[in-house]
This record gives sequence, C-alpha cells and structure tokens, in this order.
Amino acid sequence: MVYLDFVSSVLMGFYGIILMSGRDNTIIVGIVMFMLSVIYTLYSPAVTASIPQIIEKEKLPSANGIIQQVGYVVNLLGPVLGGILYSFIGIKLVVIINAISFLICAILELFLNIPDLEIREKFKNPILKSIKEMKKSFIYLKERKTIVLGIIVSYALTNIFVVPILSVVTPYFINIQMSLPSSMYGFIEAIFVAGMIIGGMAITFRPKLFSVKKLHKTMYPMVIALIIMGIAVYLNAENKFFILGLYSFGGFGIMLSLALSNIISLNYIQQEVRGDMLGKVSAFSTAVATVSVPPGQMIFGQLIDFNFSLFSIVILTTISSVGVVYFIKWNVRKA
Repeated sequence: MVYLDFVSSVLMGFYGIILMSGRDNTIIVGIVMFMLSVIYTLYSPAVTASIPQIIEKEKLPSANGIIQQVGYVVNLLGPVLGGILYSFIGIKLVVIINAISFLICAILELFLNIPDLEIREKFKNPILKSIKEMKKSFIYLKERKTIVLGIIVSYALTNIFVVPILSVVTPYFINIQMSLPSSMYGFIEAIFVAGMIIGGMAITFRPKLFSVKKLHKTMYPMVIALIIMGIAVYLNAENKFFILGLYSFGGFGIMLSLALSNIISLNYIQQEVRGDMLGKVSAFSTAVATVSVPPGQMIFGQLIDFNFSLFSIVILTTISSVGVVYFIKWNVRKA
C-alpha cells in the first residue's frame, strides 16, 4: 500500500508538471487514468488482505462496515469537493493537491504496524506468475472454499444483470427520457450512495444481526426496489418529481442491499480464507468483479439501442435479480 501511494504521488506530481508546462493532451490523460486504475486494482486486494491482520476476528464485521462507510462517503463527497476546488482554483492546483494527498497517505501508512506474511517464493516473470496465481486461487476455492467461490460468482452475476440498471439505465432515464439536467442526475446518484452509507452503518452498529446464512435476505430490498423502479418508469404522470422520488427510492434500496451483502460476504471471506491466500483470493475476486462490468453495460446498452422500453428492461432485471437471490440462497445453505 505504501509503495502504491508513493507511486501515485509521483505519477500525479509528474502530471502536474506536464499541466504547468502546457503540454497536456488526451493521450497523456488516458495514460494517467489507466495507470491510476491499475494502481487502484492492486490497492484493493492489499487493503482487504491486511484488515484481518490488524483487527480481531469478532470485530471484523464492524471494522468492515466502517471501512465501507468511509469509502461510500468519499465516493459521494469526492466528486463534489473536487468540482468545487476545480471551479475555484483550477485543474492544475487540484492535481498538485492530489499528489500531496497521496504522499501524506504513504507517510501515514509507514506508521501502521501490519505483520508481514512470509513470502515462500520469488519469481522473475510477474505477469506469467499472476496468471498462475489466479488459476491457483480458483483451484483452491473450487476444492476447499466453494461457498467463497459462489460468493465471487454472485458478484459477477450482480454486476452483469443488476448494477447496469443504475450505471446505464439511470442516466438514460433521467437525462434523455425525462430531459432533466445532469445536476439532477448527480442529486439522485447521491441518494443512491446514501443507501450504501446506511447499509454500512447498520452492520457497524448491529453486526450480530447479520450473518452469511442470511446473505440472501439482504437482497430482498433489491427485488422490491426494482419493482418500485418499474412502476416509476411505467408512469406517465406530469409530476416528474413524483416519478423521480419513486425511482430514487428504488435506487436507494438497491444500493442498501449491495452494501449489506458486500460487507457480510467480505467479512466471511476474510474469516474463511487462510492468511497466505487472502490477498490472492481478493485479487481474484476483484478481477472477476471488474471483468463482469463491461458485459453488463454492453447488454443493457444494446437493449436500449434496440428500443426496448425501460419498463421491459426493469422487468427483465427484476426477474434476473430473483435468480441471483436464489443462487445466493443455494450457495450459502451449508455455511
């Protein structure tokens, strides 16, 4: 984590210098964004693997809840604060501040006392070794931790068949079909994120109410929320705010379910997977979740391009979500 933050700081520092010199272009922006995405992909498994090393087992649910809450709040306030800073001081200073913030994070992480796990082998070809480690993680999960493997599969199913209703259908519904400004979309998106924050708070303050055996029940609000969203897109009422209210409430419910299920499943994975495999399994989980995003977005985008009504798309999503819930229930039956 320390190295990644230092690299991010140097990367943003160099980009800031490029901005100051006026040599910025689209290719450079794309390269910087790509590198930051790679760093984030590496960062997430490292954080996930380090949490059980510094938190007692019985406190993991609350700790994961707090960590997820912080992440949700940052995702909510980050773009807002970034936009405010951009409007007042410009992109150049924003990038410099970002570089400094990464550097401060790296320095603070130096004071963390995280036990190091013994590295049994060193390797020369990291790319080839990464592929082998992914395969090793899959075999380990298939043979010894089938429930964890099922949880990872459920991440992919949710990303393909449910999440695009928020990432693809929502902006189309608000900006195109209802002809509302982007500021309204931002407001509704904030309501969605509030569902994740409240879900994290629920587990933080009442961790004993949630267990992996009840994981499928945390998805019930998602199914109900999709039905509400279906009603919203079906209505032709003149009062757009009433429709938006229903739709926002539906999105809130979906994000609430996702927050609850993600934290519960993460806690289970951290407890079930042994320490030397946790980082590898987390990386495998992140890879599966990331790879499953584009197919879902493509499917829902094509449905819109083929002039499927939004009501039909929401109905199909609702049916798919019921299938996901049944899969999760079947997967955790022996937990």
